[in-house]
Amino acid sequence: MSDYTLRQHDLRGHRPRTRTRQPSPDKPLPQATHHNAGSTDGSNSPVAAPPPPARRPTRARGQGRIELLAAARRITPRDRWIIRMLHEHTVLTTTQLARLGFASLRAAQLRLRTLHTLHVVDRWQPFLTSGSAPMHHVLGPLGVRILAAEEGIDLAQLGYRRDRALAHTHRLTLAHDVGVNTFFTDLATHPHLTLTAWWSAGRCGRYFGHHAHPDGYATLRTRDPRGARPAGRATHNNTSRPEGGAVGEWEFFLEYDTGTEPHPKLAAKLAHYQRLAAATGIATPLLIWITRPRREPNARHALAGAHSRLAHPHLVPVFTATPQPSGHPDDRTPAGHVWLPLHPAHTPGRIGRRSLTELATSPVSARRGDPRDPRRSDPATLQSPLATRGTIDLPAPLPHPSWDWPTTRRGTRRPSPPDHASGATPPHLRATGAEPARRPW
Repeated sequence: MSDYTLRQHDLRGHRPRTRTRQPSPDKPLPQATHHNAGSTDGSNSPVAAPPPPARRPTRARGQGRIELLAAARRITPRDRWIIRMLHEHTVLTTTQLARLGFASLRAAQLRLRTLHTLHVVDRWQPFLTSGSAPMHHVLGPLGVRILAAEEGIDLAQLGYRRDRALAHTHRLTLAHDVGVNTFFTDLATHPHLTLTAWWSAGRCGRYFGHHAHPDGYATLRTRDPRGARPAGRATHNNTSRPEGGAVGEWEFFLEYDTGTEPHPKLAAKLAHYQRLAAATGIATPLLIWITRPRREPNARHALAGAHSRLAHPHLVPVFTATPQPSGHPDDRTPAGHVWLPLHPAHTPGRIGRRSLTELATSPVSARRGDPRDPRRSDPATLQSPLATRGTIDLPAPLPHPSWDWPTTRRGTRRPSPPDHASGATPPHLRATGAEPARRPW
């Protein structure tokens, strides 16, 4: 065998390995190019290839149906009540939900954590300089799907957007909104009061927004401590009362003042409530809760001046209150003896601060406008939310779940509030029929 043949044989058995060229960290990677054969100048110059289109993250087809099917065996009637409460009042804390619908705080924490895991609710914990804030809850994606399925409507008809719901985490009015819900929670959980209706600020704006923008509306039922029906008592809700008359029924609008508005702006709201009373013919009392005790004297002075300048001040009965640090623990809540009439000389009864039980049985809180008054406009001009932006306004949920309370560790049963099954229709809307039919549960 010749030397040339041996050399070729050795090269076949020992071929060199190909090495992959590693790019230098200082030099950018070469981009894929293609030749522009259709250029106008006839050149065949390379052109950088366009980047691939970004793929949008999409959910698997039928994932929402699977979640609804999986939640069917895990969602309880109380969970459905929580969904409706969050849809109505937007933000509720763990403490508020525990007081309204649970036997203990720990039971509420465990159940709300489960609902958060199922994406029924979304929750977060605001920052505090000292201590820790309770968990704040808003309606989640699965919760709104369950609500829409119960009502037999589309998600768009509920007017729900998750970005708007999550925007409450950084909203400057979060403390104000939570304070309003705490106000009504204190009334709903008081043993001598029964909250038969609780409207959020959003619902009040949809119905009364062209006249006034209250922070809330409520009707309550209380038992007269004197045990007798006061003479001349008119009932706003036009509902039947048992013989003996030991029940007082009352309705009111709420203005929750945190001290962020100047006194003239707060006093200017009385003219708006006068227009609403003239339009409906009903003098609904206005409760102004002032969170800072030192602010109340100056606020009352501004309110008294604006109230005296009204054309018909009797259409707007005003009561102010502030937490009383000394005295009975109830005096730190709106259910205690904290309410002071704006004009005590014109209000019959004892001198000093009063409770809502006394106000509900007072004749001054039930004055109505004269239906024959020419200044009274047609009640049909009140806005109906059923025809706004294609959304459906659901009935306001009851402040308490409508079933028996579970047995506590001590063996006692917490009684459920009576007369909550039918709810209460405000007299402002009863004549127009704008309130949708309430559901039995």
